[in-house]
Amino acid sequence: MKERPLKKLNSKHEAFISLIFEGEQAEDAFKLVFEEDKDAFLKAQALLSDPLIGKRLSEKREEALEREKRNALKTRERIIRELEAVAFADINDFLPFMEGIDEKDGSYSLKDIPREKRGAVASLTKGKGGITLKLNDKFKAIELLEKQLSSIRGEQEIQKGDDEINVSIKVC
Repeated sequence: MKERPLKKLNSKHEAFISLIFEGEQAEDAFKLVFEEDKDAFLKAQALLSDPLIGKRLSEKREEALEREKRNALKTRERIIRELEAVAFADINDFLPFMEGIDEKDGSYSLKDIPREKRGAVASLTKGKGGITLKLNDKFKAIELLEKQLSSIRGEQEIQKGDDEINVSIKVC
C-alpha cells in the first residue's frame, strides 16, 4: 500500500508521533489516533516512512536530548552550589543562629538557618554540654568541588619535553 508523501502535519499526525516517541508500537499508535483497525500495520509503517513524520520524530528526539542536557546542567549547578556551601562555610556564619537558641526549652530548628547554608550542617544536637552544631567536612567538599569544576573546564596535563612544554587539554 503506497501512500502519497505528506505535505504538512495535522494534529492526528502529531499525536501519532508523540505516541511513537513515548514508546508505543506503530500499529497500536495508529489505531489509537486514527481509530482504524483495517490495515493499521501497513498504514502505520507508511506513516513512519514519510519524510515529514521522520523529520518531526527526529526533532522531538533532539528536543528531548536538549531538555536532558539542560536538566543535567541544572543538577550539576545545584551540586556545585551545595558543595560551595560546605566548602566555604564559616562557623561565624552560624553564630547568630546559635545565639537565638533557647537552651532551657530546647527550641531550635534548622529552618532558622538560611537555606543556602543548611547544606554545611552535619548535625545539630542537644547534649549535657549544651547545643552542638557540627559542620560537614570542608576538605572533602573542596575536593569534590574541584572534581566537579575540573570536569567542566577540562583537565590540563603538562608534560615537559627537552626544550619545550606541551600542554594538552582533556575536555569532558
